Amino acid sequence: MCLAPCFKGCSDEDYRAEVSRVQAYFDTGGESLVREISLQRDAASASLDFENAAALHARLDKLRPMLSQIPEIVHRIDRLAGVMVQRSASEESVNFFRIDAGRISGPAVFPIQAAEHTKSQSMESRVQQALAAFPPPTPRSALETMEHVVLLKRWYYRTSRMGEIFFADETGGLPMRRVVRGISRVYRGEKSETDALKPGNSSPGSGGSSTMGRSHEI
Repeated sequence: MCLAPCFKGCSDEDYRAEVSRVQAYFDTGGESLVREISLQRDAASASLDFENAAALHARLDKLRPMLSQIPEIVHRIDRLAGVMVQRSASEESVNFFRIDAGRISGPAVFPIQAAEHTKSQSMESRVQQALAAFPPPTPRSALETMEHVVLLKRWYYRTSRMGEIFFADETGGLPMRRVVRGISRVYRGEKSETDALKPGNSSPGSGGSSTMGRSHEI
């Protein structure tokens, strides 16, 4: 709730602290508030203030379902990073688009079958190598970055979108096992993780590969 700094309803220090809490909430996808309430609950329990501990536990129970509804794409723009996987016009391949600070680069063609000299590599290692081969992102104007973010947003929030996207965590790491499974689904034309969980979409193999033959769906 607003602390009413405009008419000195709080001190400047209190307002700065509240702004920092709100920023941490958005930066961590709400996890900072979960940690804060959890620490308060544990402290109340340790001091035998069980009534307050129960109230704080109830707050956590209300908070967690709300956080689960935050879409994966919600990040600070400078931390909006990941990889998009889409069908490719090249045979036995998929396309990678890399996302760096909201900017889209690619496509890079990724063969499903490894070349003879790389067959000893795991799929995760091959994906990491392919993403590392992307040219480093170049500085862009704020307007160009905004256009990329708008394009990404329009694709992400489509009712039925082509391909899948996987976002980097706070350390910049990708969920490689999920990426590898996503590559298989996109290549086979199966439903994405998100679509498979929607009501009425219980058949993950009915993705309809005939609608996904274009190489640049974004």
